[in-house]
Amino acid sequence: MEPGPGAQQTHAPPTIPGGPVEARRPVWPTVIGVLCCVFGGLALLGNLCGLIAMPIASQMPGMPPQGGIAWWLQMVAAVAKIPVSILHLAAGVQLLSRKPSGVRLAVIFAWYAIAMNIIGAAVQVLSTQAALQQQGQQVPLGFNAGFMVAGTAIACIWPAFLLFWLRRERIRIDVLAWRGEHACRACGYALQDLVPGVCPECGLPFDFRGAERHAMP
Repeated sequence: MEPGPGAQQTHAPPTIPGGPVEARRPVWPTVIGVLCCVFGGLALLGNLCGLIAMPIASQMPGMPPQGGIAWWLQMVAAVAKIPVSILHLAAGVQLLSRKPSGVRLAVIFAWYAIAMNIIGAAVQVLSTQAALQQQGQQVPLGFNAGFMVAGTAIACIWPAFLLFWLRRERIRIDVLAWRGEHACRACGYALQDLVPGVCPECGLPFDFRGAERHAMP
């Protein structure tokens, strides 16, 4: 039976083929958060141990003697890496708690880590080369620099991955939900002014009454 001329027509929200998408709690904050905590904790421990061992290492052949300019450069570089490790660890803890500050800290860490890896490698090459020359040993600068460049490239893989991953559109949608700026996790449609139900764009069920503010199961 067709409705009369004055009857109000209602339209069901569109759905994607196969029915509404099942909402799932994203696992990437847990995975990346755990990795940040592990890498950050290990780096912090390694930096502290390396800082303590520097006076002993200065007695080894090929290492800058304690008190020299090259030794102090390495000391400053080692101290500067400690805040990077703490920042890395803090980003992991915040991501595990699904807080937007974790993403910001992870991005800051990534840029800081890349810069410190490059600067640290340059300092290491120059200080090691100076120490070897003082001891009368000749090592090609290209060999020393090539070894450091390879190590720096490997060290920058994880920070570069974080920068790539956290800029993805799907990740930004998840972070918006953490902030309470609700968006559909399937298509990104803005849902701030809608009552709990289904997304009018793709048909994904959602419910903002829960503490996690994600789509209802």
